[in-house]
Amino acid sequence: MQASKIDWIRRCAERFLDQHPALETDQAIHLAAALWTDAEMWGSPEEAAEIEMAVWEDEASGTMQPLYQQATRH
Repeated sequence: MQASKIDWIRRCAERFLDQHPALETDQAIHLAAALWTDAEMWGSPEEAAEIEMAVWEDEASGTMQPLYQQATRH
């Protein structure tokens, strides 16, 4: 279980860094670790990073409710 957690966080952090190269590695790892707590909600670590980045963009533009809030309201 521990190895899969580490692998999940690594893959998520890599996607953050691929999409936002200005991020520091430590920042990407911290963000990925925070998303790990809801890992079962995401299809993959890459999807988690992409959705989180979409939320950032939506919040920055102020045009949409964050996707994670939409997903948690049933």
